[in-house]
Amino acid sequence: MQRRRKILVKPNQQLRLGILIALLIFLVSSSLLWLFFNYTFNLINDIIPGAKTPLLLSVREELIRLGKWELVLLIFSALTLGIGCGVIFSHAIFGPLHRLEKILKEWDGEKPIEEVKFRKTDLVHFIADAVNEILRKIHRKRKT
Repeated sequence: MQRRRKILVKPNQQLRLGILIALLIFLVSSSLLWLFFNYTFNLINDIIPGAKTPLLLSVREELIRLGKWELVLLIFSALTLGIGCGVIFSHAIFGPLHRLEKILKEWDGEKPIEEVKFRKTDLVHFIADAVNEILRKIHRKRKT
């Protein structure tokens, strides 16, 4: 029976990366939201003359009330998107490193390790190439 794959290979690091991406998404999107509201307020100031201040204040209050819900939606979507993307993206980094760590821990030092291969979608192929080069050098030295 084949073992079930883990969703999180290195949970601590993957969740940290997800939270970092969520914070970046939140900062960028909240900045864009603030710029939108600032532009809208300035547009209202330009359109409505200064004599109609009560109307301007009521429109501003309504926009701020609507903006609170958008901010809550923004926070929720940034967290969901960030953690989801962080986990998916981190699989391409932490998955191969976990696989390499497992291979090296299981190695008894006697029999040669087979060539280390990563998936096509993994991002750290240069590590597999370096490990394979080291294994070839060790194998050559043992032969001589």
